[in-house]
Amino acid sequence: MIPTTFTFLLLAACAFAADNSTKVNVTVYYESLCPDSAAFVYKQLVPTWEKMMDNIDLVLVPYGKSTTDKTENGTKFTCHHGEEECVGNKIQSCILEGSAVPNTTAQVKIIDCLMREAKKDMPYPTKMCVAKITSLDVEKVSTALESCANSTKGDELLEKNGEKTKLFESPLVNVPAVTINGMKDKDAIADFQAALCKASANKPEACKGGKNSSPSLVASVVLPLVASVLLVKL
Repeated sequence: MIPTTFTFLLLAACAFAADNSTKVNVTVYYESLCPDSAAFVYKQLVPTWEKMMDNIDLVLVPYGKSTTDKTENGTKFTCHHGEEECVGNKIQSCILEGSAVPNTTAQVKIIDCLMREAKKDMPYPTKMCVAKITSLDVEKVSTALESCANSTKGDELLEKNGEKTKLFESPLVNVPAVTINGMKDKDAIADFQAALCKASANKPEACKGGKNSSPSLVASVVLPLVASVLLVKL
């Protein structure tokens, strides 16, 4: 019969190992024409996403320091970097809604392109960036996104992003802003991968070699210890 103490240790070790499957919840509050937002997306977020996407539950919220006002003629948005940014925020909101682009990886890749290529006083490069995803019907998807952004649906999606942003922080202090597992993480702006590795229970290859401890490390130590003690007892 296995002693109660060792049973507890074994169950605890297994629980630690089970936690390895837990994803890190990441939310990014940003703006479609903000230079700092753009730099974070294509220098920090996307490179880390490509290495660690299986470990991330990602939510993108394009709104930032915009404001929403209800008028007799409908909903009016005032965006931090002008009307063109409102267009970009709506396009990206429509991408993230998932009807036109259901695949999350494709969504991230299109937004990566948009954040790199979009410029003030230039047409928003929706079609060009959709074309970079070879699996998509460029005309169909880009038309659907433009239609969404120019409709009440686009207004509703952007308004919801405004509500999410206000619930996070009102007024929003910095753009971009990142939360990891529900907590604001300023360090993630400068080194997103390090912040994600610190929060990850299951350390992927990208995190190995660091000093971060994890349940997987604990399990790797506890399980052999428990097994050896049990063998002695038995």
